[in-house]
Amino acid sequence: MSTSGAIDTIMPGSSSFVERAGRRVTSAMNIVGGVACLAKEAARCLFVFRFEFRELMHQILMVGNRSLSIVSLIALFTGLVMALQLSVGLGRFGLKLYVGQMVGLAIFRELGPVLTSLMVAARVGSSIAAEL
Repeated sequence: MSTSGAIDTIMPGSSSFVERAGRRVTSAMNIVGGVACLAKEAARCLFVFRFEFRELMHQILMVGNRSLSIVSLIALFTGLVMALQLSVGLGRFGLKLYVGQMVGLAIFRELGPVLTSLMVAARVGSSIAAEL
């Protein structure tokens, strides 16, 4: 009778150090093998890939033109809220005539790119999720 058999009869869940090490090595080799297969497929796709110009144009249309309306609407409402807030604040000092210039500069320089990127990312992300 072997010693591991005797130990298994006393403590059925225990295993020897060599068995545990063997399982860990096997698990690590499975992971390494999976990564190697992934790398092989990625390298193969780099050289076999066919670029579809029509699909690129379709995606540009979907991302750019179809997002223009929602981005413009968000920019309009943001500008309206900023104008309302600035007119109250600047009205106290008699500077209401600068509200339009300040809102235009703030939207154009700071908020425009941020709001545009957020809205386009949200729209594109939701449309990709809907396609799945």
